[in-house]
Amino acid sequence: MDGEGVLLGGAPARYAAQTAFVPWEDVTSVELWEQRMAGPPMRYVGVRRRAGAPPLPGMNSKLRPDETSLLAPHVEHDLFLASRPVNLWRLDPERLQAAVDAFAPHVPVLVRQ
Repeated sequence: MDGEGVLLGGAPARYAAQTAFVPWEDVTSVELWEQRMAGPPMRYVGVRRRAGAPPLPGMNSKLRPDETSLLAPHVEHDLFLASRPVNLWRLDPERLQAAVDAFAPHVPVLVRQ
């Protein structure tokens, strides 16, 4: 995240091919959410984007709406596709909020339940 926008990383094995840059003008909110699973939930960080924003590459880019609704029925398809798991790294919500406030104070950071 910088003054230009948000960089969503890819899976380790295909990082470069799945990395997606989202410019601030396409971001309407930054959202934290959890995928409910049998064990502990998987945490995600994502960006809600303006209508008509171009598709993003990523590990889930080929998923259809019916597939994402099975994986996370409480998360809209477009947000699911523009999200990345918080896996093997630590997300500090306060520092995320501070960074968004510094670079795009008009963009809210939301925690979905």
